[in-house]
Amino acid sequence: MRIAILAVILCFAACGDNEPADATDTETAKSAGDEIQQQYNDAMDRAAEVEDLMQEQKEEIDEAVDDASN
Repeated sequence: MRIAILAVILCFAACGDNEPADATDTETAKSAGDEIQQQYNDAMDRAAEVEDLMQEQKEEIDEAVDDASN
């Protein structure tokens, strides 16, 4: 059984692509990575804005509850 598993693993390893990546592939991957990073940063900025807004609303509600209870 171990020999069969080892043979399958070696077959997959032998079928791998050993050609180096082209410069255009690297540039495309880099620009795609930059785009993904920018989208992530934008999403995090929007999340921070929502968090700030929710905190302001919570503070207003807490203040209103305190005023109502006094």
